[in-house]
Amino acid sequence: MAHSSNANLLVACQDGDGDLMQTQLTWVVGSSIRTALVSGKKEAQALLEAIGVTAELASLACDRCYGLGESTIWAFYLDRKDTLSATPLGSLL
Repeated sequence: MAHSSNANLLVACQDGDGDLMQTQLTWVVGSSIRTALVSGKKEAQALLEAIGVTAELASLACDRCYGLGESTIWAFYLDRKDTLSATPLGSLL
């Protein structure tokens, strides 16, 4: 996937405007897809927690999502049962 902006996270959020850290992760349907560039797993975990992911799940995502916070682009969203989903989309160019 070629991605023109410098981002390694895409998150489905309730709000498309304002500070990303002030919104909440939500379903893909009806959401605003927001981009972020984080440096490393700690920063990725902090962002996920700030947008409503529990510390436990954010930590698991950091352990299981290869390249999170690095060169792999990951998309995060909640499914219809509010289960955290993460999908690798490609690499930063």
